Amino acid sequence: MSLLLGLVVGGALVAMGVGTGVALRARGKRPAALPAVAETARPTELRALGFGLERGDVIDVEGKSLWLRDGWLACEGDEAVVVVLFADGEVVVLAPDGGLSLSLTREVRLPVKGEIPSALEIDDARFEHVRRLPVRLRPLGDSPAPPFDEALLHELRGLSGDVLWVLAGHSGSRAFCGRRVHANTVEYWGAGDVN
Repeated sequence: MSLLLGLVVGGALVAMGVGTGVALRARGKRPAALPAVAETARPTELRALGFGLERGDVIDVEGKSLWLRDGWLACEGDEAVVVVLFADGEVVVLAPDGGLSLSLTREVRLPVKGEIPSALEIDDARFEHVRRLPVRLRPLGDSPAPPFDEALLHELRGLSGDVLWVLAGHSGSRAFCGRRVHANTVEYWGAGDVN
């Protein structure tokens, strides 16, 4: 009888260990890829893709309350790369898996036309390329459409947390310059009405 009980308990412990291992491996997986057929991204898709914020959320960053009304999702192939969220002159750029760590920026004019060089100076700050990716841009929900469907996403960084994001399309570019903000300085207030 004790041998049978030992086998049952041992089997249960092995099953629990396997289940725990599967759960831990699943936790480390990347967020689901955006379906290739999606022409727009629904506001509730961002958290499922690994982003810490959604269109319609209200946050407080460095004493500024921001209502993230509109936005664009940038995808490399079927993988979400960044989301650009607009709020009263401020632009929040957010990467997946970063929680509430974000770039708080404003739109700026670039001092160059055409190809983005490996280094740029804007307002006496020097920025150097970190990455350059081809992306597709999709509006979030009923947000205004981006100026182009496809672009090159350039991420440039400077000293002291300065950051420059550039979306360079065939008909021009949009550039957002600001600083990286750590999650512990962002206060989340919840979802606002985006209708």
